[in-house]
Amino acid sequence: MRRASHDDTYAYLATHTTPTLHHSDVPILVTLGCLGPSRPGILAGELSMSPSHMSKVITRLVRTGLVRRSTDPCDARATLVVPTSAGEGAINALLGAARNIINEILAAWTCKDVAQLTELVSRLADRSDTYRIACRAGDGARLASRSP
Repeated sequence: MRRASHDDTYAYLATHTTPTLHHSDVPILVTLGCLGPSRPGILAGELSMSPSHMSKVITRLVRTGLVRRSTDPCDARATLVVPTSAGEGAINALLGAARNIINEILAAWTCKDVAQLTELVSRLADRSDTYRIACRAGDGARLASRSP
């Protein structure tokens, strides 16, 4: 997983989809594309970034015209990060390029192998989400000691 999300991959995706995009913005835009308009703290938590670093990145993305800040309709005191139309285009290009990379990597795999990988990665993602929620509740150690 670390190799798949390495800076080289982000740089490749940025260069081949949105040349003006900084490679470190790739995971933020992809996450925003998956979650939809989000509070900065949610984005920071999803990407294990500090809120202050996320704020700097959002400011850079606002300056480049890829996102805008908006008032959260559920809480007027809160801010949402929302992709602009240019941001949506960049997100779609990034996701499409990432899909192409995965398709190239898996091209020689059998359908059965791809199905097994999909099932196992889904289980890993579900378990990771459960673990993250348990950690926030202070119960991560107990969850980790349980068998799957």
